[in-house]
Amino acid sequence: MIVDPRTGEECDQSEPGIVCGAGVEQWPDAASAQQRADYLETGLSAAPILGTEYNTLQDNLLLRVSGKLSPSVADQYQAALAG
Repeated sequence: MIVDPRTGEECDQSEPGIVCGAGVEQWPDAASAQQRADYLETGLSAAPILGTEYNTLQDNLLLRVSGKLSPSVADQYQAALAG
């Protein structure tokens, strides 16, 4: 997990979640990563109280960025993943 202070969240440094910044999940294959992304999208859409995320797939990697960050910051994380 990446703790990004720009989220404005008080985060437990020993167990930070996506709301604290960003993280990359590695899955066995691209199809599994897509299933996880779809699951997250469905869950967050059904329960807006859980917040929002920017999700980006690259092969078997799923980048999750807190929706508390601006789109331009999410773009920076996406560029770093692609780089």
